[in-house]
Amino acid sequence: MDLSQATLEQLLARGERALHAASTRTIRISFKDTQSPYWALTLDDRVLLHERMRAAETAGAVRLEWSKLGGDERPLDGVVLVSLRHLAAHLGRPTVADQVDTAERVLAPWAASELPIPTLLATWRSLRTVRGMGPDAAPDFADAARLVCHLRGQPAEDRVLRQVSVELFAHSKRIEALQRHVDVLTAEDVQAPARHAEEVFARIGLRKEPQPFLVSGHGKILLPGEACRIVRPYVGVSPSAVIGYAGAPAWILTIENLTTFHVAAMALGARTDGLILYTGGMPSPAWCRAYARIRAALPPRATAYHWGDIDEGGFRIALVIQQADPATAGLHPWLMDPIACGGRRVEVSPAACAAMSRNALRLGWNAVANGIRDAGTRAGCEQESIPVRLPGLGPAG
Repeated sequence: MDLSQATLEQLLARGERALHAASTRTIRISFKDTQSPYWALTLDDRVLLHERMRAAETAGAVRLEWSKLGGDERPLDGVVLVSLRHLAAHLGRPTVADQVDTAERVLAPWAASELPIPTLLATWRSLRTVRGMGPDAAPDFADAARLVCHLRGQPAEDRVLRQVSVELFAHSKRIEALQRHVDVLTAEDVQAPARHAEEVFARIGLRKEPQPFLVSGHGKILLPGEACRIVRPYVGVSPSAVIGYAGAPAWILTIENLTTFHVAAMALGARTDGLILYTGGMPSPAWCRAYARIRAALPPRATAYHWGDIDEGGFRIALVIQQADPATAGLHPWLMDPIACGGRRVEVSPAACAAMSRNALRLGWNAVANGIRDAGTRAGCEQESIPVRLPGLGPAG
């Protein structure tokens, strides 16, 4: 970028910041300092810069300040911003305010929804981006909002991602291109750290392929018009078909990862005191509804546990499970303390450690939060590295 372009771009950026701060200070770029790159220009390049600056002045964007000495060849002392809007037009672009106004019109159909559209617009007006995306991303956010609101208005059942993409956008991969936008609109905060694509889409009921509701234990899963006996080592049904459960286990354990679920199901063997459910990673709304119906059918004394990865996603999953059935006695951690679990600990960032601890406290898992704090940046642990133990067979951290 040459000096003339860089100067005008800098004036525009400073003008945008001044407008946001309601500042009335004159915005000027001076060339008087002998260290200015202006004085490193060749004579021909300086003449060209003067021509471009005069064109910006003619457009009503800037005012030029010339040296009193030097005659016709006098140097340019500085450039003063006169009109932000005229400068933006001269550079061939809208102002941020104009961009946000356009974005607001694009996103207007979802302004009154539960989605954080006002926060998104306010962030852009403050000259900040969201995950590197500015107001020019409004059409993509509009498609993401359309998707989320469409699915929230549907029955709680898992949908195949690319099939929905074709239905809504006539393009099988459009939804996958909207992952970041959907993530922002469904996160706790628009500036929250990015989540994995599978977690983002699962939370709104989208899967790349249908996921069965896997159950290991004793008893029967109640389905419309029939009861499905839980065979060894486990049985799988559609989550949207689950209407209840018949049995009297002492505990129920949800497990995040498929490998660990398989090992735990084999370890359960012929025992009849427990029920183990595979969450499929981040539970979908259909899974949560099935889980709540099973919980409602359990004896009041039955204890609910969750066992997942000891990372940010693992604790978010636990929160979703707890929120799926808030009327019950709560959810307890199983092998979720990074120090006591016996697994291989891995590094996590300080921000991730803080988020894990914060969510553990939200879950009421104070001892786990203390374990995360004591482990520090070594607080992470993959579930697959933890030796499998089941409730009723000794203590677990």
